[in-house]
Amino acid sequence: MKNLTNERLKEIIAHRSPSLRWGEAEAMARELLVLRPGEVAAVTAESAPAYLLGLMEQVKACNTPEELRELRSRVSLSDLNTAIGSIDQAIEKLSNL
Repeated sequence: MKNLTNERLKEIIAHRSPSLRWGEAEAMARELLVLRPGEVAAVTAESAPAYLLGLMEQVKACNTPEELRELRSRVSLSDLNTAIGSIDQAIEKLSNL
């Protein structure tokens, strides 16, 4: 199972197959993703607004659920968490003015 990429594990989770028994493969994929070390975020506090705006544009451009699933499989959770955390910090600073 070490040869499975994070992207492939996310695909297994997103696209249930009738051949999967009792969700075993889905559960295994989720567990493997949790156990793997996290990816280093490529998004910084400075690039967070542009990253989120670009992601919103990509979501708007999706015309089918399949396109949206494919986009979701490419989004890095660490990048998304960093971007949202940066925006939250900025909002908190503005609220304290």
